[in-house]
Amino acid sequence: MYCLKQIHIQNFRNIEYQTIYLGERKSVFVGKNGSGKTIILKAIEKLINSKRIKRKDFKDLEKKLILEATVIYNGEEIKIKIEAKFDSDEITTVDNFSDEKQKEFLKKVNLIFIPADRKINKENKEDGYIKLIDLILKTKELKNDKL
Repeated sequence: MYCLKQIHIQNFRNIEYQTIYLGERKSVFVGKNGSGKTIILKAIEKLINSKRIKRKDFKDLEKKLILEATVIYNGEEIKIKIEAKFDSDEITTVDNFSDEKQKEFLKKVNLIFIPADRKINKENKEDGYIKLIDLILKTKELKNDKL
């Protein structure tokens, strides 16, 4: 069992510096459009799924970008961290995913990020969500077959 305890975001998109503490059971992000809900989820996705940091992820190209999560996994607290800096059109990234605990956690965790309706239904078809759910279930089945 795992629980995302907190996430620290620094210089990521429109967030300059933010630490978010999450509940043990469920957390819900509520806010107006443009308040940063999706950016927080994107930061979590970058960490959990080891997604590549891109130029557009930096709020300020002169500063270091830091994403860090504290996770409770099998009763142990582990930290997952990505640091990136932009240097003359090149992004240098350092992470701590070499530790066996982090590797094991990252292999087993599932994070599903569902984009806005307009991205799912960009062809104006009503079955966009059905296709998305089918894709999620198929991916989960394939992942479970490998375990």
